[in-house]
Amino acid sequence: MMSDSIYPVGTVLKIRCSTYWHYGISDGEGGVIHNSKKRLRVQIDSLDDFTEGREIVVSSITSENPRRAFHYAKKHIGRPYNLFNQNCEQFVREAHGLDVECTQFQKLLVTLTGSYMVVRGEQPTMKMAGIGMLLGALMSPSERSPYGGAATGARAVVKSSMYVSQVLRKLNML
Repeated sequence: MMSDSIYPVGTVLKIRCSTYWHYGISDGEGGVIHNSKKRLRVQIDSLDDFTEGREIVVSSITSENPRRAFHYAKKHIGRPYNLFNQNCEQFVREAHGLDVECTQFQKLLVTLTGSYMVVRGEQPTMKMAGIGMLLGALMSPSERSPYGGAATGARAVVKSSMYVSQVLRKLNML
């Protein structure tokens, strides 16, 4: 998407910042309200200042009334930033009346947990569950909680590995 385009009011926009996404809400006039980690508060900036030359991607985060989300965001200009409970993703979700969560943190947590299980797990089943968690989390759709995908992945990989083990045991018995 081009950064000089005007996006409809309430549209959630995101830009890639190295390892994470930064989110904001379009004002419909070429500005973006966002909770800035750099400035430690909710503020409104031009599209160019928001993007700092990065490509804008329209987020899948939305609600039935994006205009209401914009007005909510506008009322909270000046509100302090907090990485753990009031970051940019949580802010746009809150403005749209959605569950206040940070799927980026969730994916990081699941990835770290799965990696730990693979590397430090003493039981082969634990290692396989870790691999399944990693695969499930990585395959989860962006901007959706990875927990369900991680649990499904862990179950699938463990069941598959148990089945393969049974088959191999039977073959060795022949």
